[in-house]
Amino acid sequence: MALLWLMATMLMMVALTRSSAFQPSSSSFSLGRSTNSHKHQLTSPHTRSKFALVTLRSASTIHDIDLDNIEKQAQESSESWGVSVTPFLNEVDAGLLEDRLANRADVGYIRVGGFPNPSRTRFVMTNPDLELDQKETEAEHCVLLCVDNINSAVMPKSSARSRPWPHVLMGIGIDLQHVGDVILEDGNAYIIIAPEVARQCTRLLPKELKGVGI
Repeated sequence: MALLWLMATMLMMVALTRSSAFQPSSSSFSLGRSTNSHKHQLTSPHTRSKFALVTLRSASTIHDIDLDNIEKQAQESSESWGVSVTPFLNEVDAGLLEDRLANRADVGYIRVGGFPNPSRTRFVMTNPDLELDQKETEAEHCVLLCVDNINSAVMPKSSARSRPWPHVLMGIGIDLQHVGDVILEDGNAYIIIAPEVARQCTRLLPKELKGVGI
């Protein structure tokens, strides 16, 4: 019986290995929920060799930030002991919102961005008596996408040559308010996104970027 069980286990492992997603050797695409994982060593990306922070701004996707509405949502979340989360905001809008929330004793919040000292952040708002853990909150509301060897990927012809990443993301239907920082470093792209668009990115980005596999 023990021999039969061992053989059955080995057959299942072989089957799972063969059914795994195809990953080309030239470049790869991976998804993670932790931005300080050992694999990607993003605990402090700004101290590494060379990096470029991509500014996500496009005239077709600029949203007017309704600070009054966000503040109202924060109050409602506090009163109901629930949690509300904003889109990713640029530094100016995030500063304006923080000025408002910091003056409210009835609202608690945490800013998360997936990277240390992020340029784009989102606010997780709740009752101040609900103590949110920074790392857990960050992991819950920020997803890290890592695209390796981006120099081997073929960018779509419709993408702007000087600013391809916003156009690539918009090309697969991703609103930039769901996207945090995009850091290009050592031939890789590290993209912070909201969890609700993670599946869409992992499904469509390999089709948009020829040569990238999941």
